[in-house]
Amino acid sequence: MDRLLKRQESIEKTLVQRHIKRGVILLYDITSSYMEGEYEDSELVTFGKDRDGKRGGEQIVIRLMTDIEGRPVSIKVFKGNTSDQTTVLGQIQRLCNKFGVREVIFAGDRGMLTPKRISEVNCNSQDST
Repeated sequence: MDRLLKRQESIEKTLVQRHIKRGVILLYDITSSYMEGEYEDSELVTFGKDRDGKRGGEQIVIRLMTDIEGRPVSIKVFKGNTSDQTTVLGQIQRLCNKFGVREVIFAGDRGMLTPKRISEVNCNSQDST
């Protein structure tokens, strides 16, 4: 896994180039996974709003981007207290700046695509992240 993690950006770039073409639909979803045990040294495991209704547990948040066929092109793990809508801008900037995507149709639920977030996601005006 450590070897894959070191190559993640390169792998994702290849997947994006292969499957994300101009005007293609990009599916984006967020989920959480709760953790059992002690995670004192973890930078990611923390208390947050669990989507499964589990109370009192620490969790991580996982973001997945796929093409219209459901093929994964990118994944990221966030701190357990990360809200859905705060992930959108950074991930769109990543697609634009790291992977060279210029036009994409982005599908997400209304919890992540608020009017403020929609106005932020124009690839042509984003700074590098």
